[in-house]
Formats: sequence, structure tokens, C-alpha cells
Amino acid sequence: MFTGRRAKELGLVDETGDLERAIDIAAELSGGPRKPVWVHPKRGLRDVIQGMTGGGLAGEVAAQLDERLQPKYYFQHLP
Repeated sequence: MFTGRRAKELGLVDETGDLERAIDIAAELSGGPRKPVWVHPKRGLRDVIQGMTGGGLAGEVAAQLDERLQPKYYFQHLP
């Protein structure tokens, strides 16, 4: 585990920045617009498993899986 500064010193990253900078770079590299659209799934893993099992322990396991497997942000490029 490294700090951002140390990772840069070691050559592990090109630069450090925030989410806005990451969006700018992604737009530049893709040639796409710099207009991220936040998309949230309609139904998460927890909802799917609870629907199949009726909740309880399986619901708690699903909640933990959902927390660990879901990306924090969703992007969609618009034409």
C-alpha cells in the first residue's frame, strides 16, 4: 500500500488527482464528451438474492456481497 505521492515517485502512476481529473483524462483519451452520466442499477444483488430466498441470513450475506462487488460509480457515454 502506497500513498499517491509515493506511488508516483515509484512510477506506479502517471499523476495524482481527483474524480474530476479522472473524468477529464477519460474524455481526452476516448475522444468522447466530458459529460458523465450517473447510472444506478435498478435492482442490486441484495434485492435479487432476497427475492429468491425470502430474506434473513441470505439477505445479510447478499448485503455484504453487494457492498464489496458493486463499483462506487457508474458511467455511461452518450452519443
